[in-house]
Amino acid sequence: MNRKNTAQVINYYKFYIVKRLLHRSFKKNGREYIKGLVLDVGAGLSPFQKYIQNGKIITLDSTNRVNPSVVGAATFLPFKSNSFDSIMCTDVLEHIEEPGLCIREIQRVLKNDGYLYITVPMLWCLHYEPRDFYRFTKYGITYLLEKEGLTIVKVEPIGKIFSYGAARFCEKLYNIVNKIFFFLPKQQRFMIVIPLLLPILLSMYGITAILDTFNRRDVYSWCVIAKKITVWS
Repeated sequence: MNRKNTAQVINYYKFYIVKRLLHRSFKKNGREYIKGLVLDVGAGLSPFQKYIQNGKIITLDSTNRVNPSVVGAATFLPFKSNSFDSIMCTDVLEHIEEPGLCIREIQRVLKNDGYLYITVPMLWCLHYEPRDFYRFTKYGITYLLEKEGLTIVKVEPIGKIFSYGAARFCEKLYNIVNKIFFFLPKQQRFMIVIPLLLPILLSMYGITAILDTFNRRDVYSWCVIAKKITVWS
């Protein structure tokens, strides 16, 4: 397993509950719309790329560390207008000082009648500090998208407060158990820690899926599908 794949697998299990929720959301809500020439803005490890069957993906990130197709800024996309059939932007806007500029650029490079799949957190801890600026309600994210001329197709919650609490607990538990085997290389630690924790992760994922049905307002994250409507002159 190469370094990038190893990092992706470790990240998936360290944040198992939220990763399962995010992957389930993309398969349910995004796969139908994201196709053709696809831009993944702030791609990171581009975890949803494997679900896209009918398309070519261009990944963009601010650093070469994750080997993106293009290194660039989400607020100044280095592409011509109307270049992409669809765009993904997952868990990125909270890390941008001016998220409206990113959405404006997405709208610019998206083709007419193209779709955007975007996710933003409403409940999550500080992360990637100091570049952590915002949390979004569904009203806030839809306002920002509509302000830049995008039409909302669908807004869906991703997880609720029980999922959030369980995810935080499992992350801390992973860190504690991982430190017990500090004397081993990272990949060997992972091969020991995950089998130990997987029964707990699976159980908590199933339990919180049930408990979350009793809570409607405290949402972990939002998924929004938006469309750039053709404007006829």
